[in-house]
Amino acid sequence: MANHDLSQLLSVLSDPTRRAVVERLTRGPAAIKELAGPHDMALPSFLKHVDALERAGLITSWKEGRQRFCRMNRLSLDPVRDWLNTQQSRLRPYDMPSDDPDPPAPAPDTKEPEVDESRDLILTRLIPASPMTVWRCWAEAGLLKRWFTPAPVETVEARIEPRPGGAFFTRMRLPDGTEIASEGCVLIADPGSAFSFTDALSGGYRPGDSPFMTGMLNFAPEGDGTRYTARLLHSSPEARARHEEMGFQEGWGKATDQLATLAASLKD
Repeated sequence: MANHDLSQLLSVLSDPTRRAVVERLTRGPAAIKELAGPHDMALPSFLKHVDALERAGLITSWKEGRQRFCRMNRLSLDPVRDWLNTQQSRLRPYDMPSDDPDPPAPAPDTKEPEVDESRDLILTRLIPASPMTVWRCWAEAGLLKRWFTPAPVETVEARIEPRPGGAFFTRMRLPDGTEIASEGCVLIADPGSAFSFTDALSGGYRPGDSPFMTGMLNFAPEGDGTRYTARLLHSSPEARARHEEMGFQEGWGKATDQLATLAASLKD
């Protein structure tokens, strides 16, 4: 979502009445009469708040008989969450007040294990965008959805929490309508430098059901662009071979082309 759309969402949500409506609708659809009940204002004035939320794409309203109902639009708050998560991930311990009751954990050691050619798959590409821009395309769900799966496969849902232990969830839709969900855990989120995730864990470091790989992404400045390296670690040579047979080079290669096109179109 463009910055001006994010600004519109933040502006709309700055009003406490509108936030109260959003909070209620996250629990399910409701009639206008119910939504207006807690607010001490005339109905025409309340409807202006509803209309503002609808214009921003946060909610949808419809009529059934003589009543008007509203519901939240799924994923409509993603741009706000993605922006907040990105800003949070950039904070360092020295950015926090000394009396912070819950100071962040020390940054993890991002030194990678040695390459094991029998178990690792590697893809590298020079992308005409800054390391921070390419990193954002992994760390922000709204951007990741635009390139993560090779067309015509679509990424229809993503939830990325760019911090160690955060969720890394995606749902893709095949051309025949089949949907496949994948849940993982972020291991490293070093803005503009490194990003790593694994499906061996889910968010909060809880063990996953069917571990297959760990992804380690590096973003290094090179000339006017970024040397992007994706390294996928597997538990065994057999798992590596299975991933290669599934079309790693073609699938990840096409997705990386989409990543490069998207990153090049974004402003730092």
